[in-house]
Amino acid sequence: MAADMSPGSVDAAPVKCLVVDDHDFARQSICLMLQHGGLTVAASFGTASAAAQWFVPGLVAVAVLDLDLGSGPSGADLAVRLRRSQPDLGVVLLTVCTDPRLLGVSEADLPLGTHYVLKDSLHEGARLVEAVQAADIAMAADVPDDSSFAVPRAQFGDAQIAVLRLIAHGYTNQEIARRRGVTVEAVERAITRLNRQLGIKVGSDRSSRVTLANVYWAMARGSDTGRSSGADGVDR
Repeated sequence: MAADMSPGSVDAAPVKCLVVDDHDFARQSICLMLQHGGLTVAASFGTASAAAQWFVPGLVAVAVLDLDLGSGPSGADLAVRLRRSQPDLGVVLLTVCTDPRLLGVSEADLPLGTHYVLKDSLHEGARLVEAVQAADIAMAADVPDDSSFAVPRAQFGDAQIAVLRLIAHGYTNQEIARRRGVTVEAVERAITRLNRQLGIKVGSDRSSRVTLANVYWAMARGSDTGRSSGADGVDR
């Protein structure tokens, strides 16, 4: 259900926002942070489908979206859909994930000018407000690049991220090779490079894979250990 909020008191017209997060407490907290920062929350939802059904171009200037919305469309999917409907819509993605590629989302999948904020920084409400204001100004000025809220990237290449993700979801080297359309030897080389970069001492293939999986989940979930693995499924 939409939650209509009254605007804060500022000299200029407050930026109107749409908030989407599947965790009730997080969604309410985000709305309060935005309101306290002098912004207006026009509506908030727990699912991408509910937000998409409500959305009409021009109702809001910025969409604040959780990247991982559980089962169903992700925040990235919703961002693309909303931007297609409203080309000047600012987008702010929130996540515990230090690199969206870990969730199967490449930077190329995101709308141009997407602003990215780690949830670990949300204890500083000003950070979120700054991101929303920057996203609004950037789109209004048609200059969507803002390095201070750029999508972060881990130290690994795209192929390494893909292999790391599949290992964490329990796939064998043969299955990874088949899914990626490469040889088993190429997968093994990628794993060797990952072990070397991470400083993993390889005692056995099993111990190496367990360590790599733990590294993946630590980066993908941050402190948000309550998520189910289905939300990060490899087939999304």
